[in-house]
Amino acid sequence: MGNRSDRRAPKKAGKPGGSGKTFAIVGAIALLFCCLCVGVPGGVLGIGWWQLGWFREPVQGGKLAKDGGAAKGGPDPVLTVTADSFNRVKFGMNLAEVNQVLGPGKTASIHDVTRAYAGKTAVPSRTGKGTLITSWAEWRSGQDVIHVGFANTRSGELCCVKLGLLAHPIGGQASHSGTFDGDLAAHRDKWVAEQRLFDDPKWAKGPKIRALLPGRYVHPKGKAFYEFTADGTVQGIDTFRRKFNGKYQFKADDIIEMTLPGSFNKEETKTYRVYVSADELMLSHWFMENWVIGDVHSRQK
Repeated sequence: MGNRSDRRAPKKAGKPGGSGKTFAIVGAIALLFCCLCVGVPGGVLGIGWWQLGWFREPVQGGKLAKDGGAAKGGPDPVLTVTADSFNRVKFGMNLAEVNQVLGPGKTASIHDVTRAYAGKTAVPSRTGKGTLITSWAEWRSGQDVIHVGFANTRSGELCCVKLGLLAHPIGGQASHSGTFDGDLAAHRDKWVAEQRLFDDPKWAKGPKIRALLPGRYVHPKGKAFYEFTADGTVQGIDTFRRKFNGKYQFKADDIIEMTLPGSFNKEETKTYRVYVSADELMLSHWFMENWVIGDVHSRQK
């Protein structure tokens, strides 16, 4: 997670006992004033509210404790409020899943959100399909802020709107926004199924991926296939029934760069994440800040 931008330099030490005396004098004056205005009980209650926080809701890490902030007594969470983390928040996530990406946030009202983006971008109250946005949450680090809107669905409250005012690499801030206008619950079902496929224990891990990759893998439909050899060459037929010959190299245990003939006889190099088992292969490609599910090919034995 990124560092907080609002940390201040430590204050210089004052005279011994100076701060304690000042507090005692100020407290005595405040207590006397409250007693004269509202009586002794009112004065005591006022001081308790002002200094001791008797009637405040406990705040943990910038979030109300009742909403699930940091553990009592633990360090404040360091938030990641960046364009990268904004892109990693997916439509269909619930609040707990968004917190896993951004760290604990805090609840926000529509008025908080509207003020934050006044003159910068429109703040919707409904999605394009008319779905009502029922709650908002906020994540802030210095001047950077992300707001996520949630809508009620059969799968609970799910992310349907993302807004952000985030530092731009060239300078200043850039506004980010996105709204999901389809069936949120169905979208979540698809997303959850994809995560299960990514996380399936059948896929090899570490150096074993390199050892398992060589082989011929057939597309579930049609005659398309990949054939990888141990010497770094790859050939096959694509889904448009075009033959290809190229090469590949591992950039990490689970990442390959594959170079194939492209348009106008120019080579094109693309990056893929490799999911391979004794029986299957899936190549996931990077698109819109995400690894995207690919077709699962069967190993030909």
